[in-house]
Amino acid sequence: MPRISLLALLPMLALLPAGAGADETSATDKLRILYSTRFTFTDTGVPLITVEIMSKKREVKLRAKGGVIVWPDGNGGAAIETEGGDSWTISADAVKPAVIHDWTIVDTLQPEDSTGITGSLAKWKERGFEPRNFEIGTVFGVDGEVIDTREVRIAIDPVPTGKGTARSAEIAKRFGIRTSVHQELVRRPGGVVLAKSNGTVIKNSSVLWFRPKKPTETLTVENVPTNTGGSQLQTGSEDRRYWGAIYVTLDHDGSLVVANAVPEDKLLAGLVPAEMYPDAPQTALEAQAIAARTELLQKIGRRNLTDPFLLCSTQQCQVYA
Repeated sequence: MPRISLLALLPMLALLPAGAGADETSATDKLRILYSTRFTFTDTGVPLITVEIMSKKREVKLRAKGGVIVWPDGNGGAAIETEGGDSWTISADAVKPAVIHDWTIVDTLQPEDSTGITGSLAKWKERGFEPRNFEIGTVFGVDGEVIDTREVRIAIDPVPTGKGTARSAEIAKRFGIRTSVHQELVRRPGGVVLAKSNGTVIKNSSVLWFRPKKPTETLTVENVPTNTGGSQLQTGSEDRRYWGAIYVTLDHDGSLVVANAVPEDKLLAGLVPAEMYPDAPQTALEAQAIAARTELLQKIGRRNLTDPFLLCSTQQCQVYA
């Protein structure tokens, strides 16, 4: 089959419905959602959570028995089914790195404390800075439980990423306060993501989504690093299978990030064996599952604020295998 681009493929290939109704969200908005604290739900009301699988890659390979369907724009968009086969190789072209600023956090307050927020902003403005307030975290309800992880950060003196730690230490010493660093994504990375299989080439701006043709199958991502921690520390890489959809997008430096959009229940099934021995007593596994779910939901919207996923897969978030 000759090399063809996405635009050439569209009139030739079967367009498969990706949901019960059409999704009018633009491709730009869908990309923005990847960087937000918003997450969606499955048809049965289970939270759908995006988790990093690996990053800093120049090439990614994935496969599924029975073939792979490619979504250029994710769920709700047109799904492209090709004759490409079971295995795909993904790369990036014409990339531009992200622009990230490091701010020094000088105060942290609750969102409802409007008086405290106004006063803190005024205080730091009087000291000669141009402070900003950043609200992080999110609030949502799951199974009748309301989880509110929001806080407001008062931050000053933005510098290019990588210089924030030193600047934060200087401000802490100068004013005798405790400080930390807040990262702001000023501009997302840009470029083209390309997927190739048996002579077929599909291109899209910044992201491509993949899922198995057969709903009962998993996607296998090749050469996933295994030195991410957990109770069974390893080094090297291995091929790993994942439920749900996989998307490949751009990292801060223009390399590739691979992430898994997976229902919470299947995510927990991957979290617990990764953080404990899978042959641990049943009561211990059940207790770990409850703890993992609570910790997982508490971290959404508070970590990885400049990344195109909600959670990483290392011990910094929760180990995911």
